[in-house]
Amino acid sequence: MTDPVRPLAYSLSDAATALSIGLTTLNRLMSHDMIRYTRIGRALRIPAGEVERVLAEGLPKVPRDYVRRTQGPTRVGKKKKG
Repeated sequence: MTDPVRPLAYSLSDAATALSIGLTTLNRLMSHDMIRYTRIGRALRIPAGEVERVLAEGLPKVPRDYVRRTQGPTRVGKKKKG
């Protein structure tokens, strides 16, 4: 029997599922540089090592004086039209 292939990176949806958090929370953590991500073409990916780190250490705490860095419903890495 063969071992399952371990991914090198996760899509945002797969990473959120693996971490048991929502996409909004994942995007918030990414926008505050609390979770490392990389861009491959137009796609954003979370390295497998980063998912494993967060699973081992737990989710980083968002500061109490959290101020949203983005305006409106834009996601991390998405360019505004105009």
